[in-house]
Amino acid sequence: MILKIFLASLILAGLSISFLKRNKLFLDLKEEKKPQKVHVYSVPRGGWIPILTSFGLGVVLTKSLLGVKFLISYLPLLVCGIWEDYKRTSYKIRFVFMFLSATLAVILLKSIVWTVGFGYLPSIVAVAFSIFALVGAINAFNIIDGLNGLSSGLGILSALTYF
Repeated sequence: MILKIFLASLILAGLSISFLKRNKLFLDLKEEKKPQKVHVYSVPRGGWIPILTSFGLGVVLTKSLLGVKFLISYLPLLVCGIWEDYKRTSYKIRFVFMFLSATLAVILLKSIVWTVGFGYLPSIVAVAFSIFALVGAINAFNIIDGLNGLSSGLGILSALTYF
């Protein structure tokens, strides 16, 4: 079952990417000057489309409540990403969306870091540290997102590590 869902998501992601490239949607033109831009040719900026469609398909096929909670936690980042594709966004606005998404993840997924190797943290400190760590991880991926394949490769390695 998991292999079928993986293959269906992989095919859907591939079709989405192909559609974006073929129709030249969400193109980041090589003439535009943007921070952290290293591309020498135009590339699609709508990476959220294959991510959302393939993950959404997996959630629907597995009927996973955990997946639904993850998607809800991801929504603020999705909105911010779409907004960024259309208009330059300040770091303050991006931070608000990251903080909101991390807070939703902590609340809905109960993804709280209770210990950091020297004992258990008090609840309020654990929640604050968890949100801080999630915002840091989101920022780390956002920084390397402009490089071809780097963030997706790192995401795959991270997922395999957690698996």
